[in-house]
Amino acid sequence: MSAAPDATPATSQRHREFALAGLLRRDPRHIVLHRAVRVTLACCVGFYTCRFLIGDAQMGTYACFAAMSLGAMSSIAGTARQRLRLYAVALLGSWIFVTAGTFAAVNVWVASAGMLVVGFLVSYLAIGGPRLAGISTGLLLMFILPSFPPYTPEALDSRLIAVALGTALMAAADRWLWPSLDPEPYERRLALTADSLERYLSRIRPLMDGSSVAESSLTEAREDALRTALAWAPWVLPPEQRPSS
Repeated sequence: MSAAPDATPATSQRHREFALAGLLRRDPRHIVLHRAVRVTLACCVGFYTCRFLIGDAQMGTYACFAAMSLGAMSSIAGTARQRLRLYAVALLGSWIFVTAGTFAAVNVWVASAGMLVVGFLVSYLAIGGPRLAGISTGLLLMFILPSFPPYTPEALDSRLIAVALGTALMAAADRWLWPSLDPEPYERRLALTADSLERYLSRIRPLMDGSSVAESSLTEAREDALRTALAWAPWVLPPEQRPSS
């Protein structure tokens, strides 16, 4: 009976280690963890700045939702410059949808019709490529939030300012807080594949003249060419890194 108290801490320690190992297997580079921290900080800073420094709780809500829509509900990828441009596009789209949602709140039927139109437009954004498709869900939230009553068009200015603040905070967190590495350009992947294929062809050329070539040399060159070729296959790359939508 006396061994029971000593066994409990050891069991708890093993459970914690097992849980940590499982998390590391699912997120070995801490990408999801870093993203969660960025979103949390941007939401908190935006909300508490508007709520306590400016004294407007509604602005805090919109700043928080703007950061959340881009950080948690959108997929913003690419190089640092591409991500910055996408944040600017998302801000412009958010302003448009917040304005539309604010005036659509005048009537439940108007809001329902607006939801139908905006839902179609947001879904159709995928035609512009994977980057625009990545922010479509976040933009939809920017219409849903203001389309609920009460109808307060006089609050539109503060809502737009709050959305700009939330977007700026999320962009700053993405740029300076564990920034994502720039993906390898697609052109470079093609160049590496061409080089490896050239090496493989140069190895098998003596066979056409009747000369002998070491099998190990051919195998090495063939495996290298196959590995580099598969590295840029469209079905292997994330959607935002593929050469077309």
